[in-house]
Amino acid sequence: MTKLNLYLMGLLWLSNLQANLTVEKFFEHLGRETDKLVFYLHGTPKIEHTITPLCDEPEHYRTERFIFHKLSFANDQIRKLLLNNKGYFHNGHHQCYKLQFKQLKNSLELILIYDIRQIKCVQYQSFKAISGFDGLLIQIEHQLVGSQKLIKNNNLAQEITIGIDYGHGGSDHGAIGLSAQPEKIITRQVGFRLKKILKNLGYKIVETCPEDLKMDLDERTYLINFAESVDLLISLHANHAANKDAMGLETFFGDDQLFKKIAQSSFTNLCEVNLLGNLSKKLADTIHKAVLQEVSDNLTHAYELKDRKVRCSAAQILMGVECPAILIELGYLSNAQEAKKLNEPEYQALLANGIAQGIKNYFAK
Repeated sequence: MTKLNLYLMGLLWLSNLQANLTVEKFFEHLGRETDKLVFYLHGTPKIEHTITPLCDEPEHYRTERFIFHKLSFANDQIRKLLLNNKGYFHNGHHQCYKLQFKQLKNSLELILIYDIRQIKCVQYQSFKAISGFDGLLIQIEHQLVGSQKLIKNNNLAQEITIGIDYGHGGSDHGAIGLSAQPEKIITRQVGFRLKKILKNLGYKIVETCPEDLKMDLDERTYLINFAESVDLLISLHANHAANKDAMGLETFFGDDQLFKKIAQSSFTNLCEVNLLGNLSKKLADTIHKAVLQEVSDNLTHAYELKDRKVRCSAAQILMGVECPAILIELGYLSNAQEAKKLNEPEYQALLANGIAQGIKNYFAK
């Protein structure tokens, strides 16, 4: 086979790969300092990126265009979300920029118009989602006029605010497996115990959807980012696996190392994804250790909790918030032994006590 034939076969393979590009999910995480647009894609994207000044606007405005070539939508819901009647998604949440999605022939165009006096950085990066999808993150760092970050003294517990995110809710039951209750109920049962303990210790609490309702992930991150200075976030979940023997505690944190920079606006210095990786890892390590210790020290029941370690993850709830954050998988509902424990009030109390102790330890260090 000649080199020309190999080259042509390579081009054909790339063409087929790009033709299968599909938008599966889209999130817009809005924050006080950084907004993040996150695409979940089936297939490797070919993106055309251009930056130009606006001819009909003052010189301090510019536009960036991102064209996703040979793209389709996974369903009408995604199509309608991006291609609404006005063409603007949230009509530019901040005064300093606007977003517009346009459908071209077999392509999707994202137009970003912004004031360079208020935008510090525009950057897009790729990542690999746990679900197997290819992820693309467009990050917009902004500096709003009159916007100041709230600063608090964290020496006293009563001045610390803890965010609690109850995984799933409403029509989104989460994992079920062999459990008497679905994941959405167990996360609230453990979370309500945790909230009571933390309030008794003097912490303030901000909750994302304590009611059994469906709440999108970017709605949850918006609530945390714009609440009164949340110091850290605990997202509670329960796991599920095809392997019925899988069991144990896993704790996840986000970190910049999960992302690979593709391109960045030329007028800025390097901007970071800003997941507060060091603080989030410290939080994950401290709480993970405390939960394992709490369960192992229990003398009333012979509970065992396997250590499945602390890991990095590009989970949306971790990616979208502007404070140290962790996601805790409390156990596997697909495992008969662990599903039974996770439905027991005594075991739920141990988990809540362990998380609370870990939070105390985190602030004591």
